[in-house]
Amino acid sequence: MVTPVFVRNASAVAVPEDYQSGIVVDVLPQADRSTVSQGYGKAFTRIGVPTTTAFDFLLFATAVYTADKTVLRAGARDSWTRQFSTASPVRSTDAWGPATGALTEALTFLTGDEWHLDWYQGANRPWGMGRIRRPPFDAVCLFSGGLDSLCGAIDLLEDPRRLRVLLIGHHDSTLIVPVQRTLAGALARHYGPLRVHFVDVFVRPSGPRARQRYPLPTTRESTTRSRSLLFIALGLAAASARGQSIPLYVPENGFIALNAPMVAARRGSCSTRTTHPYFLDRLSSALASAGIVNPIINPYQELTKGEVVAHCRNQEMLGRLIHRTISCAHPEQGRYDSLPYGNCGYCFPCIIRRASIQAAGLSDATPYHHDICTEMSVLQNEARGSDARAVFHALRSFARDGRSLDRALLSAGPIPEPALLRALQRVLNQGLAELHKLLWTNASAEVRRFASL
Repeated sequence: MVTPVFVRNASAVAVPEDYQSGIVVDVLPQADRSTVSQGYGKAFTRIGVPTTTAFDFLLFATAVYTADKTVLRAGARDSWTRQFSTASPVRSTDAWGPATGALTEALTFLTGDEWHLDWYQGANRPWGMGRIRRPPFDAVCLFSGGLDSLCGAIDLLEDPRRLRVLLIGHHDSTLIVPVQRTLAGALARHYGPLRVHFVDVFVRPSGPRARQRYPLPTTRESTTRSRSLLFIALGLAAASARGQSIPLYVPENGFIALNAPMVAARRGSCSTRTTHPYFLDRLSSALASAGIVNPIINPYQELTKGEVVAHCRNQEMLGRLIHRTISCAHPEQGRYDSLPYGNCGYCFPCIIRRASIQAAGLSDATPYHHDICTEMSVLQNEARGSDARAVFHALRSFARDGRSLDRALLSAGPIPEPALLRALQRVLNQGLAELHKLLWTNASAEVRRFASL
């Protein structure tokens, strides 16, 4: 079944009858009428006004994110692949027409769903803006509060050109905000407030409200793949406010960006692709066709996480802040065990994090909730132990058959260039070596037997 998705930036726009039974994404000046809670006006008051094309893309990304979060995969015919048909307002349909093909390819690859994209004429604007401040900045860096984003910010600020950096944070939960602000505040104190600007933006689907014309479903999908699209759209909107030459940095290590499936069940769309080179390539191509030419750069595409940490340009600063970063895939999960917001220790990003810090030779004071190297109860738990068991399987499989490594790399998605393919083969090998070292040096005898290492 195809889910229609219609986007409005003004309540005067009539929703076509064919879309009224689907997802209506209302980003309106009246908060109690909107179906998306967002802080775009507040954010752009602190940054500057984005170009109309960049804001058009941000509205589109908001719609994709909202649909992704509110339509359950369980309702799809294969319990995974959903079908969407979107209609989004843009200033120039002629500009977005040429971008549709590559953008559809990027979205299909990113979320694993089927997308049909349409555009209609609309004059979009961020509502709720106050007196605009335009801080000078030379680069925009996505700032999630994770370890890679901290390294990305430090490396930009250590650049000999003395860059002024705008850090953009996105959140749909208030719990990550103190983490982002603590890290950004430490950077501002060290490098100076004139060189570090941090803006956090709240975006999430709204619950039902009395004055909403088309309330969203109250269900929420947990496998949200489109968050990176929204995050990038926020960064590009911010960069466009300063100029089309301002680059957007998306710091993510190549091992995670590639996200080669550790087991066969994770091949295809079941493996996340939020910063995969193919996704960024297709997205950049689409946006350039529409007139958004700000460079999108992943500076760590050809590095493992251990190498990102080891090569960070200010090791002293990183060492002081590393334990405050959150790399976890589900940092709120601990509340079910009366544990604080933080790194669980058993998800794939947490395991990679531990391995990377050890590989870089740094002390890891991170308070992980669980330790896969010693806690058999976690490894034997069907849900909590699944990522660790996948890592064990991969280490055994790739040790037996080196060719399976190349198959895993290619099954994660197309690689745009032969030279990049060779670089990512090295990244995959080195990333697995970092994981093996973590387990070989820290795992108990019981865990080693369980993992067959």
